Amino acid sequence: LEGTLGNEVRGTLSQGLAFCMQSKLPAMIAIGSRHAAIRYATFRMLFAMGVTIPSLEHPSCAIAPNALIGPNALIMPGCTLSHGVKIGALATLFANVTIEHDSVIGENVTFGPGATVSGAVQIDSHSFIGVGATIAPQVKIGERCVIGAGAVVVTDIEPGMVAIGVPARSSRPVKG
Repeated sequence: LEGTLGNEVRGTLSQGLAFCMQSKLPAMIAIGSRHAAIRYATFRMLFAMGVTIPSLEHPSCAIAPNALIGPNALIMPGCTLSHGVKIGALATLFANVTIEHDSVIGENVTFGPGATVSGAVQIDSHSFIGVGATIAPQVKIGERCVIGAGAVVVTDIEPGMVAIGVPARSSRPVKG
């Protein structure tokens, strides 16, 4: 079988899970955000089975000593996580994302490159923050939201909405 970018697929998901359990090796889920539901279901299975699931942080990142990072988070080069930040499991922060003090990020949230989150922001699980988006202080973004590239979010966004523009406004419900 051929996988992403021509890489060979070696076995089924069930075989991979069994291998992790038998070998006692840690596992890292590398399923892209286009298949976020499958990625999250796989994470929940591994977690329930007691498989060790590490996070990966690039050495160029500036991460406050009291920042909390959940399992299977992927934090790419140049990211900054400030005082009291909490990052949920399976979060992905592409290059140069900044998350300021006391912000709380739910599970399975993806940030495009250069996104900026101001202090005391809450972003609920399964949301997507587009490249270069800016979230103002003390804003809450609900579960399953999509924030468009370059959007500037200055008010709360209800769950399940797509928000675009400057300032960002909810434009429609998320499909699916």
